[in-house]
Amino acid sequence: MADSPTPDSRRRRLAGHAIALLGAALFAIPLYDVWDDTTDLGWGILPSLVENVTLFALAALLVAGGVWLARSESDSDHATTVMSTTFGGTVATAALFAWIVAVQTWTMNDLKPYVIALDAVVVGALGSFGIGVYRARSDSRRRDLQVERNRLAGLFENTSDAVATVELADGSPTVSSANEHFRETFDDPEAAIQEAAQLAGTSLSSLFDGDHRGEPTTQEIAYSEANGVHEVAYGDRDDSDAREFIVQFVPYDTDRGRTYVYVVATDVTEQKQLAREREANERLDLLHEYASKLVNAQNRDRAAALAREAVEELYAPSDVRVVLDGEVVAGPDNSNSTFNTVAKVGDRGRIELAAHLATRELNAVNVLATHLDDVLDRLDYERELAIEREELDFINRTLRHNLLNDIQVVKARLQTLDDGDDLLNHRDVLLDHLDRMAEFVQTMRTYTKSLVEDDEHVLHPVDLRPALEDVADGTRNAYEDAVVSLGDIPHVAVSADELLEPVLENVLTNAVEHNDKATPRIHVDAERHGDWVTVRVADNGPGISDDRKEAVFERGELGEHSSGSGFGLFLVRKTVESYGGGVEIKDNEPTGTVVRITLPVAST
Repeated sequence: MADSPTPDSRRRRLAGHAIALLGAALFAIPLYDVWDDTTDLGWGILPSLVENVTLFALAALLVAGGVWLARSESDSDHATTVMSTTFGGTVATAALFAWIVAVQTWTMNDLKPYVIALDAVVVGALGSFGIGVYRARSDSRRRDLQVERNRLAGLFENTSDAVATVELADGSPTVSSANEHFRETFDDPEAAIQEAAQLAGTSLSSLFDGDHRGEPTTQEIAYSEANGVHEVAYGDRDDSDAREFIVQFVPYDTDRGRTYVYVVATDVTEQKQLAREREANERLDLLHEYASKLVNAQNRDRAAALAREAVEELYAPSDVRVVLDGEVVAGPDNSNSTFNTVAKVGDRGRIELAAHLATRELNAVNVLATHLDDVLDRLDYERELAIEREELDFINRTLRHNLLNDIQVVKARLQTLDDGDDLLNHRDVLLDHLDRMAEFVQTMRTYTKSLVEDDEHVLHPVDLRPALEDVADGTRNAYEDAVVSLGDIPHVAVSADELLEPVLENVLTNAVEHNDKATPRIHVDAERHGDWVTVRVADNGPGISDDRKEAVFERGELGEHSSGSGFGLFLVRKTVESYGGGVEIKDNEPTGTVVRITLPVAST
């Protein structure tokens, strides 16, 4: 099925056919002359045809020219211009010779053919002059156009950019020309241009629709022989052979109504690489700056906040947070972001980013996370040193306070003695203070042993029932008015050491000494639950209020009317926790306190 004619082609055909009809009409002139010669003058037809052959040929050429114009691919404006010029010239020439004939007929009542012929020579000379001027100007414009074309061709071929021209051919965008650089850069120039236009969110066809207003469209692309045209990768550059370009699509309308699109691809690979290296150096400097700040962090939260701040400033993710020991220490706790990049902070936790990073960038975050882990190790070590320093200071103060008090009492007693005094009257007091001093020294030995062996605690199986029986017997002997009973105790070994009995003894002693009843009653039993054993020490004393159940385990905490050192229960909890167990205080019914000690069963 033939294509439907367009308005432009219809105008062109109309103009060509009009000129052909004019040529056909002009055949009437030589035909009339042949008729007149043969009828009025008696000429033979052959001489008459020879006389008019030139006119027949000119009319035929005009018909042929009209047919050619109708069938040509020239635009309608060109065809219309040719038609109007032809008809205008015909009318003007006819009017001129009509004027000449009219003047001769009016002035002389006769016609002078030779004068009319000479007038035609004058008209021809004048027409030739006009044609000569037109040709001279056309030649001048043609030379200027050729110089401009050569200059543009020189720029086109010698520019460092890859340049191509796209125009419509049969309604489809086609690369009409491309410089050598463009052809060397892109294996398939037309496919590369189409794909680049798609990345720019447009198409080549849309640039020919007249709505572009001459405004260029710009797009950054990457190109390699293996992967063709694709988006620039700002993360990991898997396509290491790809080069990066800034592509401009520049529409251009000619004065003849034709639209071209110039495609200019500027290679910016080296500039981009330099920019990335400069950015990487700036980030490295910033990383060093934050590393210095991290070294001076005074606590875990401050160190985590600095690490988060560094990552935010370095890579500006949508969200970043620091998770340590299962807790979000810095950053949003409740976030809808997807944290798809993780840098581990040793065994403590991680730095999470809601962003995709290149390998080099992720390595930098990993370095920061490792540095954070080192800083946290340093903070832990400093905290442990501070605790040990505090504990040693506590031991020193306690030793000085308790021992000096007892020594002062013994000294005062001894200073009051004279030769006539009976030593028996002071013996019990002196022995009591000496026993307290010995007991205190033993307690301090146990405490310091626990302190020193905290990190290198060697545990071994300890039979629970014999240990509780020994402690119960010792408590009965020390406090004759107390009733100490043992309930069900499983035959099981717990994971402990030689400090277990002093710990249990401390609990039973507290139960007796802090009891306000005339007959203190202490009941001890135990129960096994899988890999754990719970020892219960219940008394009938006044009990402990809820707000003090945790406070009594703090170092230096003294109970009401207590004469102890203030760290007995602190030592109990510290030692039991070093075994992997725990201690808690509950209320007894109807009155009193229950101390629950949970111990791990020794592995067999």
